[in-house]
Amino acid sequence: MISYLTGLVLIAGSLALFSRGAVERCASVIIANWIAQFVYNDWAGTFTPWVWFMTIDTLSALVILWRPACRWQAALGITYVAQIVCHFIYAKGGLVQHDYWQVLTNIAWLQLILLGVWGYGSGASRFAVRWRSEHPHKTHNGGLA
Repeated sequence: MISYLTGLVLIAGSLALFSRGAVERCASVIIANWIAQFVYNDWAGTFTPWVWFMTIDTLSALVILWRPACRWQAALGITYVAQIVCHFIYAKGGLVQHDYWQVLTNIAWLQLILLGVWGYGSGASRFAVRWRSEHPHKTHNGGLA
């Protein structure tokens, strides 16, 4: 849990603070989702509050999937749909508690990876485009203009 929290702070936290638009919204949703679930889990004292998790994940999916700006955002929203399906399967007895937590943890890491690649990848692309426009390539034609 600590390592996921570190990833959450580094990836989602920095993108929520320094990004704009859809990346900022998705990073903020991931952070708010984790805080809401952690606080409730700690407050309620229950180890598998799947109804609460399903409610928060549904709200998160709605916010992320509301007019997605690109495929990255849609993919991130689909991970929340996968979590909702996981909650239903657990509620019906299709997953034991350990497997339930393992699947949720893997999906949470996938969310951070998607967010990081999308957020930092698009930022790196913008930087590269800006750098190329500020530093045009000079032709090497032997000094002939």
